[in-house]
Amino acid sequence: MTGDCYMIEEKDGTILGFRFNKELGIFCRAYKDNRWSDANTIYRESLGHFCVLQKSDIVYLFCQDICGDIILCILKQGEWKIKKLIHMGHSVIMPIYMRAFFCARNIHLLYNIADGYDYKEMLVQQVIEDGIRCNVPQIVTELDYYSRCPYISAQDCNSNIIMLNSVFDEEYRLVSRVFYQAENRWGKEDVIYKSAFPYIDYAFVIEDDKMHCLFIAQHEQRHKVVYHYKSSKSRETTELFFAEKIDSCMLVLLNKILWALWICDCKL
Repeated sequence: MTGDCYMIEEKDGTILGFRFNKELGIFCRAYKDNRWSDANTIYRESLGHFCVLQKSDIVYLFCQDICGDIILCILKQGEWKIKKLIHMGHSVIMPIYMRAFFCARNIHLLYNIADGYDYKEMLVQQVIEDGIRCNVPQIVTELDYYSRCPYISAQDCNSNIIMLNSVFDEEYRLVSRVFYQAENRWGKEDVIYKSAFPYIDYAFVIEDDKMHCLFIAQHEQRHKVVYHYKSSKSRETTELFFAEKIDSCMLVLLNKILWALWICDCKL
């Protein structure tokens, strides 16, 4: 089972939960009247990763089929419709990590593609007009080919898309970048941290004009948890924790309180 999990709420208060497993593929369960429904398979022939968007009463689900192509499943008026959105045309099928965001009336789809010949991995952005028509794909940046997570992304209160990823160029740089939806352009890369070794994991949350980052770096045969804060006026980096092995990390912003969490020695 992949880590992708989405929950959305319909107008009548019904909650739809989306997950994947090898037997059912991508499936949905509805929570209504204090009980969960049986699983309803939406797309069985999926490689695993998917993302879900909702606007008004329409649900958009993007996934990758076993041939490597990107599939769009649309739920409208209680009925799912499925179409092949993007034909990848690769001789080698790779798992695609995709995320999608609404910018005005259009959907901006982000996904990674790899070149198996020179071991380069690229992040691609593709605009889907009115939820159905694809524009020409644009390469956003090069990604760290060996990273466990190619990139992570989120959207701020102004509908700008913020991305965090690792890039290797003689050293491993953790960088952020913003897509300004009003200007329809990507800003410059902002380097958050530099390391001689790959990053184990990283996470971030957006609070107004502030960006909170948490990541696990390798340092002298040990791992360390590092917190980075930046706003339009200031930035600060703080080392929080050292251990021989740290597996993963996450940030949670709840009621204006920021929680930094990580797993070490099978303990949270």
